[in-house]
Amino acid sequence: MIAARAFASALARNGVRVVFGYPGATALALFDALGERDDIRIVLTRHEQGAAFAANGVARATGRAGTVLVTSGPGATNTVTAIADAYMDSIPLVVFTAQVATAVIGSDAFQETDIFGVTMPITKHSFLVKDARDLPFIIDEAYRLATTGRPGPVLVDIPVDVAEADIGDDTAGEYVPSRAVVPDAPAAAVLARAAQMLTDAERPLILAGGGVIASGASDVLTQLAHANGIPVVSTLMGRGAFNEDDPAWLGMAGMFGHASANAALHAADVLLAVGTRFAERVAADPTRLAPGGQLIHVDIDAAEVDKRRRADLALIGDARAILGAIQQHIQQLAAPGRSDARAAGLSDVDRGTAHETPAQTPAPTTSQGADTRPAAETVSAHMLTPEYIIAALDRTCRETELLGRPTIRVTEVGQNQMWTAVGSRFRTPRSLLTSGGLAAMGFGLPAATGAAIARPDALVVNISGDGSFQMNLQELATVAGLMIPLKVFILNNAGLGLVRQWQDARFGGRHVASDLAPDLPDIVALAHAYGLVGMRAATCGQFDTALIAALATPGPAIVDCRISPDAHVSSVEQSRRQMGDVTEGSR
Repeated sequence: MIAARAFASALARNGVRVVFGYPGATALALFDALGERDDIRIVLTRHEQGAAFAANGVARATGRAGTVLVTSGPGATNTVTAIADAYMDSIPLVVFTAQVATAVIGSDAFQETDIFGVTMPITKHSFLVKDARDLPFIIDEAYRLATTGRPGPVLVDIPVDVAEADIGDDTAGEYVPSRAVVPDAPAAAVLARAAQMLTDAERPLILAGGGVIASGASDVLTQLAHANGIPVVSTLMGRGAFNEDDPAWLGMAGMFGHASANAALHAADVLLAVGTRFAERVAADPTRLAPGGQLIHVDIDAAEVDKRRRADLALIGDARAILGAIQQHIQQLAAPGRSDARAAGLSDVDRGTAHETPAQTPAPTTSQGADTRPAAETVSAHMLTPEYIIAALDRTCRETELLGRPTIRVTEVGQNQMWTAVGSRFRTPRSLLTSGGLAAMGFGLPAATGAAIARPDALVVNISGDGSFQMNLQELATVAGLMIPLKVFILNNAGLGLVRQWQDARFGGRHVASDLAPDLPDIVALAHAYGLVGMRAATCGQFDTALIAALATPGPAIVDCRISPDAHVSSVEQSRRQMGDVTEGSR
C-alpha cells in the first residue's frame, strides 16, 4: 500500500467526511487516494485561501476539525491567512500541504516553499513528514493536537516521494505524542476560593469568551449564572455562549460593544472571565475592567493568564469542568446566590441597551409579531440602512429558530461585522461565525460555504460588505457548482466603510484609498453570470421584497443592498469613551 492510501484511511479513521482543496502535481497521489473512497467528499474550491476558510467554517460551525489539502509552493502559501485566522481564534484546523521530493528540499526546486517554517509561528504544531511509515501516526497526532486543549491549526507537509512510497503493512512503530495538551484540573481549594469570592460579591459579573463555546460549556455557564443571579457579558467570539434573549445578558463588551456591557464591566466587584484573552478590542486598557474589584480568570491556556490583566485567581483547565466544579462548591456554602443583593448592586447599570435595535429606520415585522411600524408605504419609501437590514435578518433568524430550524450567521470583516454584532442577538453557540482576532477580509463567503456543507439542517446567512466580498468572490463558483443554499446579503456602501469611518474620525475625512465603485462589479450581473439568483435593494420596501424572495429560493441567492457611504457604526464613539481609545489598523 502506498502512503497516500494510508493517508486517506487515517483521515477516515479520524472522522473526516469532507476535504476542501485544490490539486497540483505534488498533491495528485493524495487526491487520487481520497478519490478512491466513497466516505470522504472532496470539495474543489476556486482558491486555496477559499479552501482553508471553508474548512475553518466547518470547524466553527461544528467544533470538529476542518481539513484542507493543497499542493506545494503557492498552493501552500495561499492558505497562510486562513491558518493565522484559525490560530488567533483557537479554531481546530488540519492543513495538509504537498511538498517537493525530499531529495530536492532546500534547493529552491520548482514550487518549493518552506511552509513548515512559514507557519510555525501561527500553528499549534507543524510537521514535515520524512518517513512514509510515520504518516498515519502523524495524522492521528495532528487531529489530536488540533482538537484537544486549546484548539488550533496544525500543518502537515508531505513530500511527493513520501506520499507515493510503498509502505506495505510496515510502520516505524508506535508514534510518541509530542506533548501533553490538557492541563490538570485546578485543586479543590482553588475552586472553593473562587466559589467563595463569587458568593461574597455584591456585583459579580461573568465575561464569556470564545473558550466557553470551544469547551462546550454554555449550558454549565447558564446554570451558574441563573443559580446565583450573576449577569453575563460576551466578547465578540463569545456571542451565543449565553442566550442573548435572556434578561441576564447585558450585551457585548468592548470598543464596538453595548454601553450596558461596558458599564457592568467597570462596576463589577468580582469578574469571572472565561475563555477570553482580554484583546485590545475588548479593553484598550484592561485595568479598566473591574478596576476596583477582583478578577477570576478561567482559561485552558496558561499563557493567556496575566498577559494583559493580572488575575487575582487563575483557574487553568477546561472551562466546562471548572464552571461545573465552582457551582458544586457554591452549593455547599451557607448563602449561595445572594441574588437579591446583586440585583440591587447592579441597579445602576442600564440593562436595556443590549436588547434594543439601534434607533434607525424601523425594521419589518412578520406574522410572528404585532405590526407596530408606520404605514407600509412610508416604510417602503425609506432609504435602506444597515440597521434595518440587520434587524430584519435578526428577526428572520429568530422566527426560523422558533420553527425548529437552526440558523448560522457568517459575517465578513468591517462595518458589516460590527453592525451585525451590535444589532443582533444570538441564542445558541456557533450561531455567529466571524473572524475575530485576525479580522481577515475575505473570510465570510468561503466560511459560510463550509458551514452550509457541514450543517445542511441550518439556514446559513452570509452578511458581507462590498470590499470583503470581492476578496474571495471566486468562491461563488463553488457555491453555484454545488448549489449550496446560502443567502448572501452585501452591504454595499461603495467603499471600505470601516476604514472610511476611521478616516472621518482621525484623518479629517480624507478618504485615501478607501473608495470603491458601487457597480464594479455589478453584483446582480455577477450573480447571474454564475447562474445564481441576484437582486438589488436600495429602499426598505425593495429589501423586504428581496428578503422574501431570497428565503423562498431553494438554492443560493445574493442581495446587493445599497446603503449610504456615510453610514457609521453607531456605538463606536460611545464605546471608545467607555473603554479607552484604540488605534485602528489598516482593516
